[in-house]
Amino acid sequence: MSNVEVDDYTYKKLEKAARQIILKHIGETRSATGLRNNNWVFLAREKKPYYLVKFVPPPEKKRLEVEVAVYDYLQENTAVPVPETISFELLPDIGACTLRKIVIGRDLESYITGEACKDQVKIREVFRQAGETLAELHSLEFSRKGLIAPDLTVQEYDIFSCQEYRGFIEVLSRHKVISAQQFNILNSIDIDYYFSGRKNVLCHCDYAPKNILITDDRISAVIDFEWASACPFMDDVASFDLFVGLLGPDYPIEEFYRGYNSRKKLPESFFQDLDFYKFYRLTTMVSYQLKVEGERIAEERFQGMQQKLQNSLGELENFKSYR
Repeated sequence: MSNVEVDDYTYKKLEKAARQIILKHIGETRSATGLRNNNWVFLAREKKPYYLVKFVPPPEKKRLEVEVAVYDYLQENTAVPVPETISFELLPDIGACTLRKIVIGRDLESYITGEACKDQVKIREVFRQAGETLAELHSLEFSRKGLIAPDLTVQEYDIFSCQEYRGFIEVLSRHKVISAQQFNILNSIDIDYYFSGRKNVLCHCDYAPKNILITDDRISAVIDFEWASACPFMDDVASFDLFVGLLGPDYPIEEFYRGYNSRKKLPESFFQDLDFYKFYRLTTMVSYQLKVEGERIAEERFQGMQQKLQNSLGELENFKSYR
């Protein structure tokens, strides 16, 4: 969701609103501090329990409402660990906000790349849990494909379709990331071959290490479900593999697959086409980053994505089923 930098006036307005929301629902006066890398999220951490207030501007209200609804459903009906939501409300002149308890821990990315854990046995176990958790999420099935709505119905949307894919590669072409010849080749790929004929399951659509929280060497929460969708499983699984690969080559991705397969068997065809699924996710991320202003991720990370995309373009002849 939004992490566009806000001016001092807006920051102070959000800070005041965060304090008022905590007082209203918790009955305590707490200070609230905005995150340095996301001016729309405020934390109250001077004493336990800790709380988080997350704001969004009006255009993003629906996605925050979806996130809260998915949290509540998963908490009541599955073993997928998610944060406990306390409130969701609309705010005049701001948009919407949610209040929830903070899950104490660190995200999986910092857990495996920092100094907190160098125990390979523990890291392998956490990767296995990441696979099991995603398979549990994918146990929820839908008859239609599209975005999850706030009432948990499915809003039809051209996700993982020829139309969506063409939009991505057109952005890459306009920004000179791909040549005219590469565009023509990419445009000839039969997207339906890769995504049609599969059951639609509940997908996170950003199942990345940064959205998986670790406490005491175990997964304690999966966060950021605002783009939850009903769609084929492949992007979620390939995305985790891709994101881990962007962090480095020495992480036990095989344990992730072992965990997933222990709950829900992946078809062999998925592994045969895994390079394409990772390429699709790269086109999604790079094209989005090229379009946005003020919300781009760290430049080093973006450069890594672009380099990975260029490497994938060298494997075009291996992508199957051209129209």
